[in-house]
Amino acid sequence: MKVSIIIPVYNTEKYLKRCIESCLSQSLEEIEMILIDDCSKDGSRDVIKDYATKYPNKVKYIFQEENHRQGAARNRGMEMAQGEYIAFVDSDDWIEPDMCEAMYNKAKEFDADMVGSDYFLSWDDRDKKILLEWHDEDVGIMTKRKKEYVVSVCGMFWARIYRRSFLEEKKLSFPEKIFYEDAFFNFYSILLSDKMAKIDKPFYHYYQENQSTVRNRNNPGQYERIRLAEEILGYGRAEKELADYKEIIDYKYLHMQCSNLIYICLGQFDAPDREIMSHLANSIKNDIPNVFKSKAYKKMLFEFRFYVRLNNISPRLCIFAYRHNLFMYLSALINKLRRAL
Repeated sequence: MKVSIIIPVYNTEKYLKRCIESCLSQSLEEIEMILIDDCSKDGSRDVIKDYATKYPNKVKYIFQEENHRQGAARNRGMEMAQGEYIAFVDSDDWIEPDMCEAMYNKAKEFDADMVGSDYFLSWDDRDKKILLEWHDEDVGIMTKRKKEYVVSVCGMFWARIYRRSFLEEKKLSFPEKIFYEDAFFNFYSILLSDKMAKIDKPFYHYYQENQSTVRNRNNPGQYERIRLAEEILGYGRAEKELADYKEIIDYKYLHMQCSNLIYICLGQFDAPDREIMSHLANSIKNDIPNVFKSKAYKKMLFEFRFYVRLNNISPRLCIFAYRHNLFMYLSALINKLRRAL
């Protein structure tokens, strides 16, 4: 078996057939699909059973007895996988017919732990190509500069395939019972890989018209990003193999928490939760001693440093500054003084 495609499913009956058909239509013959239903309440399980009956040699499935979210579903799929490489596809998305073949051939050519690609943002009537910043000709230097790359990259783990033995050797899995689990897996899979390769072509369609609860404004689930940052830091400090990466892990953690403060706590809630913002301030101080003198803090954007400092003083003051655009006025004043000097 060359590639195992793992598909977590939860209440996506409307899109599931499109997803499954795109996987069954792969030009690469030696693939398997593993569908993990996480207690769907619609007709998703009937769809899965139907395809498993029609394609018993290609379609496997698990019906979980308790909802543990997508991270746990993907972990169960990895335990079942027999493929040399593993791909992850969300059940409301779909992939191009040549994705597995192209990525598998590239992986074998470069003996890569993972292979990535560009991707599509897709609506019902159109696609938009998203081109990533690193290219096929960069394969030879990815290991050298991945410390810089890994901080800014988003959780686009689904536009890749991974060598199964690499995941098993590094004991990589997804956090369970938490949203945004993909960011954890994405960060450490890149950090621990010896070689990455990329194809300068989009294969994966990331569907944009689903009503994902994590995208809704004022949804408390978005606060789980704070817990995720803490999970990333805790794992990095607990694993001896990652000791050499302490500086980049600290930077990633602080970068995430700064983003969480500005774009989640302040930006996604009409009434920011001051108690959570206070927890965030305390976590940063406890997790990175002397944080305001640390290398990680000094590398942060000025905007990040500004709001983290204010939040450390008072969440109420931080909210006031955000709502009245004080950072914008301060930046304009500083630029004016610099020009005057």
